[in-house]
Amino acid sequence: MTVGAIGEILQAILLAIGVIVFVLVKSAQRRPDVGWLQPFRFTDHRTEEQKRRARRSGNIMAGVQLILLGIAIVPGYFILSMMMFMSEVSSLELWIAGAISILMVGAGITAIVHSSSM
Repeated sequence: MTVGAIGEILQAILLAIGVIVFVLVKSAQRRPDVGWLQPFRFTDHRTEEQKRRARRSGNIMAGVQLILLGIAIVPGYFILSMMMFMSEVSSLELWIAGAISILMVGAGITAIVHSSSM
């Protein structure tokens, strides 16, 4: 048994433990009548105001991330095309990357505007 094999065994054990905990948490949510599962149940103790504020903050963060993604798509496409030694970028590819970029920026703006109306 080599050192690499011990690492793989440890990864498999940690993955199995993670899957078991995930299944127990989901089972506790679906079966509130089973008593021994209830220690695995997550209860949210926040007030409605705290939940609303967290939801608004999450929407703003998602909007900012979508806008940054939209800004980075076209330069990222050019950089990746240079890294892959592509000879030239066709206009169709540029239009597709630009359209996706505009959609991402629009979705980000929509998420931010929607969060401010909450």
